[in-house]
This record gives sequence, structure tokens and C-alpha cells, in this order.
Amino acid sequence: MRKLVLGCVLVVSFLLAVNAGASEKLWEAKLTKKMSWNQLTFAGTLLVGSPTSITSFNPDTGKEMWNRDDLTRTAPFNVREVTGLPILIVSDYAGLAGSNTQLYGVNLVTGENIWQTEKMMGYPVGIYPIPEKKMFILFYSGYTEEDGTGVQMKAY
Repeated sequence: MRKLVLGCVLVVSFLLAVNAGASEKLWEAKLTKKMSWNQLTFAGTLLVGSPTSITSFNPDTGKEMWNRDDLTRTAPFNVREVTGLPILIVSDYAGLAGSNTQLYGVNLVTGENIWQTEKMMGYPVGIYPIPEKKMFILFYSGYTEEDGTGVQMKAY
């Protein structure tokens, strides 16, 4: 009985300590644009996206690590992390009918380009990294003279 009471006291003490610490603000970041999505990466950085940019923050300090305002129309479905590698695959597209899509491999730590693809006609609908084969597959809604309009697939 005595052990049970002591265990309960320890649990309650722990919960009170955690609750007291949770109310303390550690940092605050002012966002300069209306953000529409966010995700925590496997490397522990925080990505925040707007319709016209991607910004990476250090979640321990709230400091901006990098910002890419040249990557437009960002959304969670066109920014893919390569698990186990510090690489983001970002699809950037412009236009409505006859959209141009270009993919970028972005260094997760610095925000710099590692590589980029040629521009292609179409709208990205899915990016699937396959790190063990050192490749990724892009699905996009595009047009070819042979097949007409439809979903196309390319591997890089």
C-alpha cells in the first residue's frame, strides 16, 4: 500500500511539473507571409510554407534557417522529404493550362539547390522518393503527342 501511495505521489508530481513547464513560452517567430502548411522533418527542422515560399526554422530557437521565395505555389503534396537524407524534393510550377513544372532537390539544412530537372509541360500530382535505389518517381498531369492528355510518369 505504501509503495502504491508513493508511486501515485511521484506520478502526480511529474504531471504537475510537466504542466507548469508547458505554460512557459520558449520563443516566438514573426511570420512575414500568410502560411498555409507546416511539417516537422526527420532532421528536426520545421518547414513552413506559403503559396509563394518555403521557410525552414530551428524548432529549438525559432530562428529562421533559410527561406526560398523563388519556389512558388508550395503545398504539402509538392514538397517531399527523402527519408534518411537531408534532401527535399520540391516541385515548382507556373501557369494554368499548359503549366510548366520543374523539380528541385533542395538541401534540407542550407536551402540551396543540389540539382534541378528540365522544365516539362504538366502539373505535378505526386512525388515518390525511393532512396535505396537513388531515384524518385514523378507523376504529373501532362500532354504528349503520342498519348494526349493524361497522367504521365518519369523516374529520375
